[in-house]
Amino acid sequence: MPTEWGKMSKKDNIERRLRKIEKEEAKATKLLSKRRRDLAKALDDNERMVEQAVARGKSPAEAKLESDIEKLARVRTNTGEISRHIK
Repeated sequence: MPTEWGKMSKKDNIERRLRKIEKEEAKATKLLSKRRRDLAKALDDNERMVEQAVARGKSPAEAKLESDIEKLARVRTNTGEISRHIK
């Protein structure tokens, strides 16, 4: 009898582990599905925001930054030319 009891106990343990794994997989699948929905929503929101930004054009701050970047690029070019002439 002890061997039968041991076999039943092992079988019960294995079945319990399998049920636990199935529950964990179901939870993981549900969480993954939720994350996919959230990601899709975030992508849609981002796309909408980009479209709105493009439609409204540049803000004054964006225009100033672009102007400053262009000025810095010209200064850098001029500095490079001057240093070449000095050598």
